[in-house]
Amino acid sequence: DIPAPRTRIHAYLHTWFESYKYNDAKTLHELIQGGLSDEDIFNAYCGVFDLQSRISQIPAGTFAPPYFQYYKSILEAQQEFTANMILGSYRKLYRHMSNVGTQILLHNDIHDRNILYSPESKQAFLIDLDAVSLCNENFTMLSTLQRYPLNNFYELMNEYEKRTGRKLDRMQIMMAKRIMAGLRGAKEKTIAMLQRQR
Repeated sequence: DIPAPRTRIHAYLHTWFESYKYNDAKTLHELIQGGLSDEDIFNAYCGVFDLQSRISQIPAGTFAPPYFQYYKSILEAQQEFTANMILGSYRKLYRHMSNVGTQILLHNDIHDRNILYSPESKQAFLIDLDAVSLCNENFTMLSTLQRYPLNNFYELMNEYEKRTGRKLDRMQIMMAKRIMAGLRGAKEKTIAMLQRQR
């Protein structure tokens, strides 16, 4: 009973993709490009946290796909294709954070392109369901904050805790967020330097 599209998985030329019945709600990304208010952006994420809470109540023992049960293994598969673009320490920190602590079922790729939202009904939907897997929720929140378009990080975490009934390790999340920002800056400088040398 979690509002998400029933998807079919396809492969073409070594690329996997999903198809699902058309939903006339736009992605949050499209709505932001059209001038969506900060209040609606925040409301969309709060609606997603209600869905995240329901996903996390599915017993971990009932989720047993033949592959990619844990988000760590999804990260490793993704990073095989991007190894030359991402600094090793960046990848290691991401994998470590996803794999420590209590593992519960979560959508681990929450950002504006994976959220469908109706400003009229205030209804949020999740897409890109290949990222639903067992993971540590502090990592999942870190991943969400990395691409969250507003700056009210603590208010967002307050809403997450209120809607899920679980406490986050905010110190760990914000420290890792600062480290990731520093590593991303170093990566971008390295890429820019290599491009200048061509």
